[in-house]
Order: sequence, then C-alpha cells, then structure tokens
Amino acid sequence: AHRTLKLDGRLHIYEATSGFTDRDQFAADLKTLGFGQVSIEDEWKFTHIIASKDRLNPRRPVEKLGGLRRRAMSTTRNADAL
Repeated sequence: AHRTLKLDGRLHIYEATSGFTDRDQFAADLKTLGFGQVSIEDEWKFTHIIASKDRLNPRRPVEKLGGLRRRAMSTTRNADAL
C-alpha cells in the first residue's frame, strides 16, 4: 500500500479484533513502513486502523508485520475433481 498511495494518502484496515496478537506492534510496524498518524478504533468485533502516508520512503524494510495471527489456508481437495 505504501508504494501505491500518494503522499498524505490514507490506508484503512478493517480486521477482526481476534486476528491481532499485538495491535501496538502492528501500528509500530506501519509507522516503520512510512505511515504516520496511525489511529486504532474498536468497532464491535472489528478493529479499524487508519494510517496516513507521511514520507516517500520507508525508514527500513519490514519483512512481516508483527501483531497479526497467521491464518491457516485450506488445502483440502475435492475428490471428484481428480
């Protein structure tokens, strides 16, 4: 998102609150990626994060954003399709 947003562009993230392990770490990683003014609001069972792009280049690359749970991908196959 940082690469495609214009300077002062806004990033809106809606995620299930249960999907976060550490929202503060997630916000800190967003700031490291070049987003400032990160606000976090709870809306029922969801977390709404608004971040604005405040610099053209990230401070340092972040390989993986912290604070999110990994979701298991379904790898089941339909037996009839084989």
